[in-house]
Amino acid sequence: MKFTYTHHQIIKYIYLKENFTRPELVKNLKMDKSTISRNIDYLINKGFILKKGEILPDKKGGRKTDLLTINKNKFYFIGVSIEDCRNIALLTNLNGEIIKEFSFKEKIRENNIIQYLDTIMNTFEAFNENILSFNLAVPGIIDKKNGIIIKSTDLRIENLNIKNIFESKYNIYLNIENDANAAVSNYLMDLKMKYSNLVYFMLSFPENILNFKGIGIGMVIDKKVYHGSHFAAGEVIFNSQYKRNSKNSLTSEMIKNYNFKNKNEDIEYFIDILSEKIADITQLIDPDYVIFGGDIDLFSDEFINKLYSKVYNKIHYNFLQNNIITDKNGIITIAKGAIFSFINFILNDYEFSRKLIKIS
Repeated sequence: MKFTYTHHQIIKYIYLKENFTRPELVKNLKMDKSTISRNIDYLINKGFILKKGEILPDKKGGRKTDLLTINKNKFYFIGVSIEDCRNIALLTNLNGEIIKEFSFKEKIRENNIIQYLDTIMNTFEAFNENILSFNLAVPGIIDKKNGIIIKSTDLRIENLNIKNIFESKYNIYLNIENDANAAVSNYLMDLKMKYSNLVYFMLSFPENILNFKGIGIGMVIDKKVYHGSHFAAGEVIFNSQYKRNSKNSLTSEMIKNYNFKNKNEDIEYFIDILSEKIADITQLIDPDYVIFGGDIDLFSDEFINKLYSKVYNKIHYNFLQNNIITDKNGIITIAKGAIFSFINFILNDYEFSRKLIKIS
């Protein structure tokens, strides 16, 4: 039996639920009882769904009801974040729980990226038979559909069809995502897909702030990651406005040590320019939540609070402070998000999931 549309609808509904029952599915999926029971029994037999317990009838009587849950260990996923010298590989289950991980600090470039993907596959070799996808997140412009790194300035890679190379070698589906898009995918799932629109600002500053080129932005619109018509959505370039006649160099160390007692005029101006850009983008998208991540865990609390305060003041509608999330998990967020971008795709595309998920 193939993975059917009914199977897909059931899995899509139960994925974010800790427990569920057959009557619940009948009601919410608007399918008859026999259809639900037949398909649930089949998915239990094939290990997609597990019986967790029973719900006893109430005082009015009736039958006991099976309490069911999705089998989070039916499949495993590899999630990889490559950020120049800060790289991590995760092996997770369907719920994103980390089974195994390792990090490596080498500089990844076009001439060695495949070598490191080989190392990752060897590290997780014991799980290979149950790995549904290999999910890679990198900075830059990514053709997700065809698996091409069009241009990653940070990794010095251009027009590399990494999907073809990897899949011909391992016969495992490779999902590739821009790092900011991966990060926002993580929060789409972390917030249980309750919210339609999210924006993730990936803040990462070079040692010399005057060399700062821009920020990566991940966007979810109508519960789907928005990539743009030419795969370049969210690649925001800053002009040289903040480089105004600075007598002293601006360094990332100044951001790390920023405090209200020792203000620096040039840093203050930089915060003003950065907050204005963030506020403009936030108002354009009008999201449910804004998430700040990247290297934000390296910044002083005073810098973060000042930046947020400036953003609040520049937004021209009632955007409250509890609409902002600070992500201090860095590359782990990106690696897990690469996995969740794939899971979100299979949950929303039956034809794609039908081709990929094999029932035996």
